[in-house]
Amino acid sequence: MGASAAKGAILQGKNTTYQTITNTGDFDFPMPAPVIEDITSHSTSANQEEKFPTILQAPVISVPITAWDDSATMHAWLVTNNGTVQAFKYTGAGHATAFAFNAIIELTFSNAVKGVKKAVLKLTVANGDTPS
Repeated sequence: MGASAAKGAILQGKNTTYQTITNTGDFDFPMPAPVIEDITSHSTSANQEEKFPTILQAPVISVPITAWDDSATMHAWLVTNNGTVQAFKYTGAGHATAFAFNAIIELTFSNAVKGVKKAVLKLTVANGDTPS
């Protein structure tokens, strides 16, 4: 990956095999956050608020694509699979282990400025299943 790589992080989609999605800008990879339930009642000791973690929320990953290339295999794959659940892998900068997940693909394109077409890839983690 070149200078447009996201701080050394690698995002791959499974197009038969896992392949790198090129020209990604900087993005964060949030882990699932728990829904925090307030379970405070009148019998709570010392009049302290009580909180309890419950179900994990599906994280949303927003990935800028700094230079969209209609001829790039994985860019075409994203368009073809827009709105579907697909398998992905994320490898953070300096990490050897990839995190595999399923996500729903959503694409938003911006108007080309000075001939450079850009996009935002929004991935909503679909479920806790291990990608196949």
